[in-house]
Amino acid sequence: MKKKVYWGIGIGLVAVAIVLGSAQYMIGTNEPLMTEEEVKQVVSSKFAGDILSSELTHANGKETYKVLIEEDAGTYVLFVDAATGKVEQLNQEEKKGDAKQPGDDENKEPISLEEIEQIATREGEGTVETVDYREDDKTYKAIVAKENGKKLEIEIDGMTGKVERTKEIEQVDEKPVSDGQISEGEAKEIALKEFQGTIVDIELDDDDGLLVYEIDIETDSQEGTVVVNAFTGEVESVSIEAQDDDDD
Repeated sequence: MKKKVYWGIGIGLVAVAIVLGSAQYMIGTNEPLMTEEEVKQVVSSKFAGDILSSELTHANGKETYKVLIEEDAGTYVLFVDAATGKVEQLNQEEKKGDAKQPGDDENKEPISLEEIEQIATREGEGTVETVDYREDDKTYKAIVAKENGKKLEIEIDGMTGKVERTKEIEQVDEKPVSDGQISEGEAKEIALKEFQGTIVDIELDDDDGLLVYEIDIETDSQEGTVVVNAFTGEVESVSIEAQDDDDD
């Protein structure tokens, strides 16, 4: 009889323990959530900044408050457990001074020439030949010569040092020229070798950046123009046509 009583008491104790454990589990998983105002008070007690916003979100299987706070060092995002008020995570969104404000460039000095040359050298992988600064848009323009003979034009933001544009400069092949300009007499001799006749006019002219002698020559039946390079003596062109017959 006593054994039955003991067994009954043991079974009862186990049942009570199960009920209490279940109740504790239910209580633990259904804790009342903190209000938004209570969360703000918790955050204010731990951080000296101004609370910009707060919202209740669901993350990692539980309710969490996302709080945006601004301090002297910058802006932060806090994730606070909505049941316990514990700060679970803290992220810095923006450092103070990162955001560009209107008029910032007006009060800021441009990057030094030495720094610009270093940036241009790294970008162009060559030797900096010239650097110009445009005040209107606060931009540096650097010309960099590479070992292979090519040249690059690099535009750099004078405030941030950011490379805005890099382009290759087209090289124009120039004809070799003599040390000095040939005389009119020499130009005439060269022209007469191309077209025999009487020289009626000669003039020094700039033909699209090329300095030339234009020599007009006439014969009894023809007239022509010989164009001679004023530095190299090379004949650039010869044009000959019949003279107009005015004796009709």
